[in-house]
Amino acid sequence: VARGRALQWISADPAKLERLLRDIATSSDDDRLDALRLLAREQLRAADYEAARRTLDDLPKPKTREDAERAALLRAECHVRAGEPSAAQRAIDALLDKRGNALPGPALALTQAQLAILRGELADARALAERLAPATARSPTLEARRAVEIAASYLYEERYELTHEWITRARAALRAAGVPLEPVVTILEVHALLGLGLVERAEEVIEREARGGPL
Repeated sequence: VARGRALQWISADPAKLERLLRDIATSSDDDRLDALRLLAREQLRAADYEAARRTLDDLPKPKTREDAERAALLRAECHVRAGEPSAAQRAIDALLDKRGNALPGPALALTQAQLAILRGELADARALAERLAPATARSPTLEARRAVEIAASYLYEERYELTHEWITRARAALRAAGVPLEPVVTILEVHALLGLGLVERAEEVIEREARGGPL
């Protein structure tokens, strides 16, 4: 718990967080994989995709199937967030091939939902995300991701009230997880408020979030 709170505090400064995690990775072989994986996740959260790619390239060779899947999933998500759906699909297909008949976990399924949104398959993406509710209910971070994907699917359909409703859920889940707000949450909220004609509220959100650093 103490380490989680320390990381939450220090993550307000990406440079400090990177120094901390890279120091851990350098000083302890046992913690190297976890530290670099956490750093890549934070870089993705901050939308620094090139930095995330470099960090993923530095990951040690995975020793277990689970570690290999986690690394592949992070790389696929990096492609998705960078707007590279073809590369992301190849990474996911390779991961699914390795899993064989095993069902995809919620994190992989949410990445598949992201890809469906990029392809314009909004109803299919939303249906997939909605089916994942029982699996993500136990994890605030996964529940936040699920809410974000559903909100995005509604935004592209210009259904702004539902977009705002689901992005509010994403905020609540991230607050429950005790992790910093992801930029995509603010972006979706602002778009929803603008779509609803609530320009002043959108400006308030931008001003509030910008106090914590560049947005």
